[in-house]
Amino acid sequence: MFTKDNVPVVIHDDTIDRTSNGSGNVVDMTLEELRQYDFGSWMGQEYVGTKIPTLEEFLIVCKQYNLHPYIEIKWTSTFSLTASQAQLIVEVVEKTNMTGNVSYISFSSDALYKLANTDPESRFGWVYNNSAGITEDVLNTLKGLKAIANDVFIDVWYTMPNDTNTAAIKAINVELEVWTVDSLDVLNSLHPNVTGISSNWILAGAYLENK
Repeated sequence: MFTKDNVPVVIHDDTIDRTSNGSGNVVDMTLEELRQYDFGSWMGQEYVGTKIPTLEEFLIVCKQYNLHPYIEIKWTSTFSLTASQAQLIVEVVEKTNMTGNVSYISFSSDALYKLANTDPESRFGWVYNNSAGITEDVLNTLKGLKAIANDVFIDVWYTMPNDTNTAAIKAINVELEVWTVDSLDVLNSLHPNVTGISSNWILAGAYLENK
């Protein structure tokens, strides 16, 4: 999300109500105003006083620990990414020496197109959650991203993949990732064409490495 003074910050919601001791829309507050609030106490005493991180601060930590971050561009009733903001995000990635070591994801294909036009060498994932399934329109959107980006994947709810839709995705050379995989049973039940997962389960990575 972007602040009122156009600073990209890392937060899940478009408001600060759930994850801080304040309230209001992120886009209606400057970074200085947001930094007045405590974003850690809801998680426990050891996190009291935690401030909202900027995207730059987050990427510096990722660089330090050799992590490949997935940068989700939020698309909500209060925020939609502009071309200039897409450029700003790419500049922050470049500034932190993380170019080529990030994946951009979003529920908005429009946000991904804006980023792909600015940074065509990065990896892009369209987060898709629609009961209509993998339609021709979905495949055409993915093909459009492939035309301007190196590596494209679609990220769907873990129960969606089946032989038909995974074959259609594979046929256009797009990878398939799923969310949210939080148990061994779900992990073992995934379709074999799944190439990546999102998880809150801390042991998922270790299990996959040894599988």
